[in-house]
Order: sequence, then C-alpha cells, then structure tokens
Amino acid sequence: MNLPRFVEAAGVMLMAIGIEDRSAMLAEMRAMGECIVTPANDRRVLGTINDFGRTLGIAVERHPLPEVALLLATIPCSPIGMEYPKDVARELFARVVQNPTRATLRLVKN
Repeated sequence: MNLPRFVEAAGVMLMAIGIEDRSAMLAEMRAMGECIVTPANDRRVLGTINDFGRTLGIAVERHPLPEVALLLATIPCSPIGMEYPKDVARELFARVVQNPTRATLRLVKN
C-alpha cells in the first residue's frame, strides 16, 4: 500500500465532506502517516469492506473515483451503528476541535 498517497487522498476526502478545521485535519493526516495496516478480523468490518467493494465495482464504471468515494461516505455502516461515515467523521472532528486533549476516537460501536 502506498501510505503517503492514502494519507493525501484521506485529506482530500476530509475536505470534501466538510471538515473545516485545517489544523485538526493536518494533525490527523500526520497521525495516519504512522499507522500500521493489518487484516480486519471483525465480521462487521469485513462485511462493510465487502459491501463497499461491491458498490465500488458497480459505481466506478459510471462515475469518477472521487464521486464514488463521496458515495461510499453516505452508505450506513454496521461497525459505526448504521451511521454514515461522513457524519461520524464530522462528529469526531468536532469533538477534537472542542477538546483536543480529551478527544478519543472510537470507530467501532457496539
């Protein structure tokens, strides 16, 4: 995986979904540059990855990739309580902006 390219694309997506706090976005991008990518073992996460893969396979034939990425951000996901990824991202960034030292990111909801 080309991690720098992924981090850059993530930054573009954050802007596209309306994340306005540039310093929080850049901090998140820096943190992503230090991540470790491992296989998923949560069935809900694997199901979401499979659902996204099917949607991607169909949508990418009809739309440019940036549009497809925005489409995926509007599909409810089980691991985040059937919420939309773009809404969860906005909520998490709002928490970081409100209280940067106490914000915690919990992506998988029970």
